[in-house]
Amino acid sequence: MNQETTRPINRSGPRFSPDRGRSVARKRRGVFILAFLALLLGAAGRDASASIVLKSFTATPQPDRSIRVNWETASEVNISAFRLYRTENVSQVGQPVTTVQAKGDPVTGAVYEYGDPASGLTPGKEYFYRLEALSTSGGSIWYGPVSARTVLFGVFLPIIHRGS
Repeated sequence: MNQETTRPINRSGPRFSPDRGRSVARKRRGVFILAFLALLLGAAGRDASASIVLKSFTATPQPDRSIRVNWETASEVNISAFRLYRTENVSQVGQPVTTVQAKGDPVTGAVYEYGDPASGLTPGKEYFYRLEALSTSGGSIWYGPVSARTVLFGVFLPIIHRGS
């Protein structure tokens, strides 16, 4: 008999375990989730003719229970406008709250601000904002989310200064 066909099985190597199939399924699910998030947040399918360098994107609660949303660009190429979305659920895109015409250029960029009025917000609740940069060719680039929790009680204290 040929010695190669009668070799004993090496039992010291890795063995099959029922958990191994589950870990492969978890890895595949993780890859799917990452691909979905990339698509949701705009990392996939970007418009090649448009580009933007976003320096900052913030949401800040105000004492009057409103939220101020600011964003600043360092460069804007083929961007026509920005659409801002608000939602109470981080996993949703939300509803558009405003559209602002782009005013930056490839060299200087621009600074933008939107005050989300308190009339549409619930005191003490957290809101999430996403920014969609609309390109001149119809595509878009997504940023965010950023979040802010509205002030529960707006307290204004007067500043008293005694003259000397």
